[in-house]
Amino acid sequence: MGMGRPSGAWSTPWLVVVLVHWLLCATERRRGAVVEASHVEFASLQSVPASVVDNRLRTGYHFQPPRNWINDPNGPMYFNGVYHLFYQYNPNGSVWGNIVWAHSVSTDLVNWIALDPAIRPSKPFDINGCWSGSATVLPGNRPVI
Repeated sequence: MGMGRPSGAWSTPWLVVVLVHWLLCATERRRGAVVEASHVEFASLQSVPASVVDNRLRTGYHFQPPRNWINDPNGPMYFNGVYHLFYQYNPNGSVWGNIVWAHSVSTDLVNWIALDPAIRPSKPFDINGCWSGSATVLPGNRPVI
């Protein structure tokens, strides 16, 4: 069931939603309304000590490193009986910045062991950190990131 569009002809409620949305957008365009987006980089952003994070507020079963900032967990891979997870991580503090591509492993998806980062900034174009990639097992049983 769900909220998807019904198969076949448009149903009356969906047609009303589409028309109202179109009319609102057209009205805003006539008034000169514009949607703008921006991205500001804060080069002097200071990392916050990990002690600022209250351990009572940390999750119990979602993956997380023992401390500091994490985002964009990706590159999961199962290889030789071990689960591998790669993720963006700030080893220096509990805010975004100083990003490495971290690597943790588990045999049960509950208990994780943090390994050395898989990729660290090493070239001038890495000045803002190392970003997401992918991980897989190639033919011939060769893991790659």
